[in-house]
Amino acid sequence: MIVHSQDYIINQMNDDSPLIKYVSLESIHPAQHRYASRNVEDKIKRSENFGFHVDEHQQSIFHFDDGKSIYPEKSAIPAIEMDENYILCDGHHSALASLFLGCQTIPVRIFQTIPHRLGEKFWLWAEASNYAYLIDMAGKRRLPPSDLNALEDDPLRYFAAISARKYESPAVQESFGTEYPLWVKMGKDVPFIEMRIADKLRSHGFKYQYGEEETGLDELIEAARSILIADPIPNLKLLHDKEKYDHSLFIDNLIDHYND
Repeated sequence: MIVHSQDYIINQMNDDSPLIKYVSLESIHPAQHRYASRNVEDKIKRSENFGFHVDEHQQSIFHFDDGKSIYPEKSAIPAIEMDENYILCDGHHSALASLFLGCQTIPVRIFQTIPHRLGEKFWLWAEASNYAYLIDMAGKRRLPPSDLNALEDDPLRYFAAISARKYESPAVQESFGTEYPLWVKMGKDVPFIEMRIADKLRSHGFKYQYGEEETGLDELIEAARSILIADPIPNLKLLHDKEKYDHSLFIDNLIDHYND
């Protein structure tokens, strides 16, 4: 079934001046089935001292929205507003980190408002628009849960993240991640690319559990590389050979392409 965007959108925000506001975490609705708990832990570590601190009574003190959030407005995550709920299109790990720490709010950047209630038509449209990822860990397409706490922990989603070299701003060429990457992420890149990688690897029987990267990341990456070369993911920036990120002609060409 084809669901056209005009069936839903009544207000498309201007990207130059989107509506940003703090909303209750209780009003957040996920647009996917899973997350990676290690990614949440990483978010919490990066937020410490900047987004919150622990006082002498071992209480977490949040630094934004009058002590209710760990994130400033400039870190707002994209969302669709619908019937006083906010459907996340990205930033699920930030929302989960906030929830884990006991925050009350999180800043969202509302780029669309929709007057209808959630239903199958909406989710089909959201998936087609790359605002939702409806595949669960069993490989089945179904509607996502309504509660962040109901998301499933997917270690392969984390492996996809730690096997990458990431360029948040290709124009300045600064990057972070593993030195001998499986793939390269440029800016936001392909929507839900980490979960697409996780699903592809899982479909080929690839196994990974948290902590295995501490002693065997190189071997895991090479096994994953063989799978993704044989069964490629469209638009994935895959390195076909093991090479250091700062000696890679493939990565140099990607950067040149983004800077043209």
